[in-house]
Amino acid sequence: MKQNRPGHSRKPRIIRRHPGRLNLCRFCLLILFISFLIVPVVHAQEKVHLTITASRNSPPLSFLDKDEAPRGILVDFWRLWAKKSGVEVTFLLVDWEKTLDLVKNGQADIHAGLFSSEDRSAYMEFSSGFMEDTLSLFVFDKLGIQSIGELRDTLLPVGINREYYAVEYMKKTHPDVKIHLFPNNETLLQSAMRQEILAFVVDYPVAVYYLSKHDALGKFHMVEDLSTQSLRAGVKKGNQKVLGFVEDGLHRIGREEVEELQNRWGLRGKKPFPLWLKRLLIGGGVSIAFLVLFANWALLRREVKRKTQELQEKNNILDIINRDMHAATQTVQNQIEALEKLSREKDDLLRIVGQGLRAPIQGIYDMTRQREPVDEDIRSRIRGLSEKMLVLIDKLLQISKLAAENYHLEMKKCDLVQVFKKKMKTYQDLAKKKGLDFDLEVPSEPLEAIVNPDHFEQICDNLFANAVKFSNPGGRVRVSLGMAGADEEKKIVIRFEDNGIGIPERNIPIIFDRFSDAAREGTGGEYSIGIGLALAKTFVELHRGNIRVQSREGFGSTFVVELPLLHEVVRIYEDVEANLQTGDLILFKGLYTNRMGETSVSMDWTHAGIVVRIPSVGEPFLWESTTLETIADKKLRRKKTGPQLVSLKARLMSYETDVYAVRYLKTVRDADMIRQLYEFIYEVHKLPFPSEIQVIRKVVRGKVFPRLWRFRAKFRSIF
Repeated sequence: MKQNRPGHSRKPRIIRRHPGRLNLCRFCLLILFISFLIVPVVHAQEKVHLTITASRNSPPLSFLDKDEAPRGILVDFWRLWAKKSGVEVTFLLVDWEKTLDLVKNGQADIHAGLFSSEDRSAYMEFSSGFMEDTLSLFVFDKLGIQSIGELRDTLLPVGINREYYAVEYMKKTHPDVKIHLFPNNETLLQSAMRQEILAFVVDYPVAVYYLSKHDALGKFHMVEDLSTQSLRAGVKKGNQKVLGFVEDGLHRIGREEVEELQNRWGLRGKKPFPLWLKRLLIGGGVSIAFLVLFANWALLRREVKRKTQELQEKNNILDIINRDMHAATQTVQNQIEALEKLSREKDDLLRIVGQGLRAPIQGIYDMTRQREPVDEDIRSRIRGLSEKMLVLIDKLLQISKLAAENYHLEMKKCDLVQVFKKKMKTYQDLAKKKGLDFDLEVPSEPLEAIVNPDHFEQICDNLFANAVKFSNPGGRVRVSLGMAGADEEKKIVIRFEDNGIGIPERNIPIIFDRFSDAAREGTGGEYSIGIGLALAKTFVELHRGNIRVQSREGFGSTFVVELPLLHEVVRIYEDVEANLQTGDLILFKGLYTNRMGETSVSMDWTHAGIVVRIPSVGEPFLWESTTLETIADKKLRRKKTGPQLVSLKARLMSYETDVYAVRYLKTVRDADMIRQLYEFIYEVHKLPFPSEIQVIRKVVRGKVFPRLWRFRAKFRSIF
């Protein structure tokens, strides 16, 4: 082995690099560098997309607004979670039962919020809790139930949303309480509003939302909270990847952000009172009661003083209004007397013409048609006079046809099934005397419709009587009542069938004409003057219906009456303005707008006013009390809150909707009534709408101190 000598250095070794290998290395390094630049960009563009499901009818937790867009505190929470997690989310809001199925079947990645339970753990895994929620029991207030134990003794069913945690809870803790399941919260609470269910369990904020929306907070009260737990996200069993992703995002959301969402939606987490606060409340109770009593006394003195000043001011103008009251009373009284006189004279005149003159004039007319020789001049004169009289009678009978625009004033809701059963009893004895087989076919349930009761009975009387009168002894009469059509096209169909003598074919086109010479004697010699069917047709047309007949001489006839199935009478303002008198009521159906921006027509009437007619003024006024300041008062000539006397038409045109109702005062408006109404108007006319202080005082007096002021029942449901 050779060694280097001292003082001599080793000869450097030259390494030769192959040019092809060098280029290959450089190429690989370039590719590696580019991959480091490209891959992060690709990953940055690939965002995670998740589908989140929640209930579509559980406001304010989650719901679809009027534009079918997802809203609610849970929707806002998961949007915040998506922003902090850097993912994209799609909300799928359906009925509650469907939300569980979507997660179970993998059609949705995350359930927005629910309680964990043993049953649900079989197909779902849960995240940590992020927001508290409470299931509460609500009961109809008038039942006076204060605990679930008292409810159990009443055997009343409790309404619960299907697949809700409350179902599992009630079966385990209160198995003897009967449960009634509903498909969703909206159906459940609407049923409660209609008092079809008197107790229900639902999320406390959901119940408060619906009850407030329908002005029903005083109708139901919360008996007790059944379960308070944290809402958790739910994922399909075994989906640890999404669950871990959810947990990571939940850790990024602070408690302050959750409380901000709760404040925005009007929700508050249930926090226990500190011990020091409880002691302070108990210790200061007596002091607060004393302060309330003192405040009530001071407010009462102030109110009495103000009232006294206002009454003194109003007494100064009482003498001035007496003239207006007397003039208005006299005007109303004259109108009533004129209408009553006109009605009596019309009825008397029609009865005299129809019964007294019809028979002799018809006899004269028939005489001129005989074949025996009659002097032509006499024939011509008699024919001319009789034709003129018949025309006169025809015109007079047209007076009995009430004007269509006023006809609805006499229409009422009637059960037609009961009317027909009553008529059946009336004509059954007559049918037995002729040996007729009388069949009546009516619905098993009541059939209610808006009709003129008197005229509808006259239609039935005429057709019942004709069916019996013109049926051959031993024949058959069949009467049926039913409905046809669908939705808004529904109509009432009445059929009268007989196998009697029938109607000659030449008479069918004129059978409904007055005095048409188509009248015939019945099979038992019953007399007929020939105007019954004409009046029946008139009454049917006033109901906006129609009547038709199919008949064959010697085989029988079938009369069919079709009437529109009306549940209410809708008119325009101009049709009813002339009929409005002092004392009639106008009911307003307003809109309700909740804090989420949803607008809907309220279930019941929201406002009412009284019609007032002032002498020498053509248009009717409306006497009302309201916070609205949109129309100037007619007497004070300025806008104000509280009692107002405004133009009725102007108020109707400026109100929230175009749906109103009229309730006519069916009594004689005597002088004393008019005087008392005018005195009341002038007594309170200048008062404003009650202030909040006044309302608070009355609530305190009625709810906190019922033993001192016995007004608890009066103020129990004040809002």
